[in-house]
Amino acid sequence: MKALWDVILKDMLPTLWLRLIAGAIPTLTLTVFALPSTLHNLGVDLSLQTVQFLHTIAPLLALSLGLIVLLICIVYYYRTSRLISKQFKDHKGAFFKRKPDGGYHEAVYCGICKSPTSTRSYHVASYYKCKCGWVSSFTQGEFEFIIKEIPP
Repeated sequence: MKALWDVILKDMLPTLWLRLIAGAIPTLTLTVFALPSTLHNLGVDLSLQTVQFLHTIAPLLALSLGLIVLLICIVYYYRTSRLISKQFKDHKGAFFKRKPDGGYHEAVYCGICKSPTSTRSYHVASYYKCKCGWVSSFTQGEFEFIIKEIPP
């Protein structure tokens, strides 16, 4: 179960700190619920009002931490997507990466995941393909004309 949770956290949360906070949420919640009985076993008697307070605050604590992690993920995703959209130009269903001087790199990037693509052969009629299954709408032989068509 822990391995599955770790995989989910690694895929969904971009930074180590977010994974640590999200991983601590269930533990903190369970700790707050178990705290009254643990303190009772240690000889500390809590009033009924204090126990109810701890049981009320546990879900609020978990919800607050979860919302903070969610907000940070949204901001991180938005910032990353803005940077990526400034780096790439979409043309004929493929992406082309901008150079600092204003031109474009002589490479074709996937129209879905923006990964670099390749052709399996040196034949001019071969299409650009990506690991995710995307295939370009133009061939390797048309590349020179396509890259010249891209608007600045």
